[in-house]
Amino acid sequence: MNDNEIDAVLAEVRERTKVLSEPIRTLINETLRSSVAIFKAKDIVPFRNHGSVIFIGDAQRARSPFAGNGANMAIMDGLSVSLVRLLDQALRACIHLNDFQRGKAIHQELPPNFLNNEYIRTTLIRLYMKCNDVDKARELFSTSSKKSILMYNTMIEGFGKNNREKEALKLFEKMSVAPNVFTYTLLFQLCTQSSDHNVLQFCKTIWKKMSIDNQKNPYVSFAFLNLIIKHEQISNWEKFFSQMEKNNIIYTVMMKGYLSNGMAQKAIDLFFHLDKPDEIVTGIFFNACAQLNDKTTLDLAEKVFSRLRSPSDRLLQSIFTI
Repeated sequence: MNDNEIDAVLAEVRERTKVLSEPIRTLINETLRSSVAIFKAKDIVPFRNHGSVIFIGDAQRARSPFAGNGANMAIMDGLSVSLVRLLDQALRACIHLNDFQRGKAIHQELPPNFLNNEYIRTTLIRLYMKCNDVDKARELFSTSSKKSILMYNTMIEGFGKNNREKEALKLFEKMSVAPNVFTYTLLFQLCTQSSDHNVLQFCKTIWKKMSIDNQKNPYVSFAFLNLIIKHEQISNWEKFFSQMEKNNIIYTVMMKGYLSNGMAQKAIDLFFHLDKPDEIVTGIFFNACAQLNDKTTLDLAEKVFSRLRSPSDRLLQSIFTI
């Protein structure tokens, strides 16, 4: 498109949207000229782009690709895509900054149809959960006609952060969509934090029903092993560990479990089963050496240290504690 065509397109969209208030006007005025493009109104592919492109055209001209295809609807659809993204980002910023009053104010000004958007509603649920207004978050969730896995995960996480583990477990049992790896990870994490030992049996039942792929997911297995270490005897979580697919994350959890139970030697022995230990698990190894603090262990720590290439400040700090 040449400059004259771009000017004509922007003039048209300003005319068609002049009845709308902020932030539409600013959105249009800040649109980069290089981003202006024309698509056929029946072509929905451009509208799947989450960028801030404005889609307009002149349905009155016979040569227009929009002729007879509803240019006005194309304009509004394009603006809706951009505005939804803008509002979602604004709400996320309020959550990040703990500016809950502003987030609530944005919610109050939202047109009713915007609450039908999965991402807007989910972000609002997260906002109210973070400011401890669990009842409002529950209302937003329960009044949704189509509850997504994203909404369920946000609710479960919110219940956990508000110390309402039982409500999270009840919601999990009533899920109308299949849980994903994030659901299982959140569930096991909040059960680990719970002082109720009955949650262990509940989670064990869930684990047995899970697919092999979900059990092998490193984040899920990490969370479940943490749970076992918190609530089970050492012999039981050692048995579970022996059956798991191993990675650095799993070794890290296991070594931390040994350390927290005063079994530094077992943590050290486990370290040498790793082919390529990362910085985190190496730091735990040095902490285990510091816990034993005998000559044999110190010599071993010195040998491991001599093999390190450019250790970080955090790792050096672990070494200096020995």
